[in-house]
Amino acid sequence: MKIFQNTCFNIDFGRPPRNIIKHRDGYKAEEWANWITLYSLPLLQNHLPIQFLNGWSKYVQAVKLCQKCVISNIDKIEIRKLFLEFYKHYERHYYKREEARLSTMKICLHYLLHVADIFPQQATKKKYGINIVFTNEDYQEELYFLCIHYTLNQTEIKKLKHIIKQLMKFSTSGLRYARLRTKDGILIGSRTKKRKDIARTNYTVAIGAILLVLLFLLRSQSNFRIRYSKAQMAIDINSAYSNQPSIFRIQEFYGYIEYYFVHEFEGKQYMLAYIQWAGKIFEDNLGLQFFKNISNTEFIDISVIDRCVGFLPIGSITYIIDKNVDSLNNSELDISDIE
Repeated sequence: MKIFQNTCFNIDFGRPPRNIIKHRDGYKAEEWANWITLYSLPLLQNHLPIQFLNGWSKYVQAVKLCQKCVISNIDKIEIRKLFLEFYKHYERHYYKREEARLSTMKICLHYLLHVADIFPQQATKKKYGINIVFTNEDYQEELYFLCIHYTLNQTEIKKLKHIIKQLMKFSTSGLRYARLRTKDGILIGSRTKKRKDIARTNYTVAIGAILLVLLFLLRSQSNFRIRYSKAQMAIDINSAYSNQPSIFRIQEFYGYIEYYFVHEFEGKQYMLAYIQWAGKIFEDNLGLQFFKNISNTEFIDISVIDRCVGFLPIGSITYIIDKNVDSLNNSELDISDIE
């Protein structure tokens, strides 16, 4: 499909979908799951009336929850609720309680109402190899080849200087890497490593802004010398009340990883990522997030990289394709709890 030619996706998403009109009879379970949860809502936006999109979105949300590794009791309640809402929507808009349409009410639709009862509570934790290229005792993450000695250009030096507190000379060279393995075992690439296979361009990521705040607060207590300007974008709800503890509203930001960089400062080595931020994030009435342009570049600590996401450009906007179902929206954190 031509629409996917300029798309950036995590390798975990698999290959871009085959044409559903031509190949739907040959779709495998994983292809149907990806079509439903990742692609259907963005691609149907301009083709279905809003009431049908709203009804379909209930099914999409339920399938996303079903794909979690561990299904909690709260998840089961939500899955049951969402499938019931979709069932009622289907009955109201497709069946319409007309005898001539009775054949549309397949038994599989009834089965949806019992899906929540079949999930186990536990999942087996995956084991990963130890093919480490670079790490140190301050990080759980690992950096992988390709590895080269790299000297920062003037723009990159200014970006690095921006996050270092002291105005003093520092090294402008270090080791540049192409891939990261997170503490959860997820491999994330970068634009450094060019791939012709678009299914492996997994360098688009989500960053939790509150993680930036926490990293600064915790590491500053041990004379950690690096700060992050993006952390200031987390909103302190009680900023107007000096006697109240700081409560930061959690926000997420997205971007393209350019490369990973090991930088030595005052005898310690820091594992950084050079990221191109996505612009302002919007959300439509179906809960789909998107952006219209890209923003500035910046160095961040690799510890704050949360996960891979996909970027799907359609027209003048780029949708954020995300398998994550644990939304950070409207979450709050009392900083006094960690002080």
